[in-house]
Amino acid sequence: MARKQRYKMGESVYLRTGKDTDPRIITQITVFPGGKKYELSWVLETSWHYEIEFTREKAKRVEVKGLGK
Repeated sequence: MARKQRYKMGESVYLRTGKDTDPRIITQITVFPGGKKYELSWVLETSWHYEIEFTREKAKRVEVKGLGK
């Protein structure tokens, strides 16, 4: 049974976690039993992520005063 693909090759996405807010491009999609993983590229860096780890919209960051450095 074919699943509908939420994201497509070449689409621009943003990571939900971490301090980096630069956009990534989907450069590879690997389908395996139980899910999909996406290779995201930015300049010369690539990394693998599940759909839950990124979004089409730029994530809003909230800073809590008194925490962190």
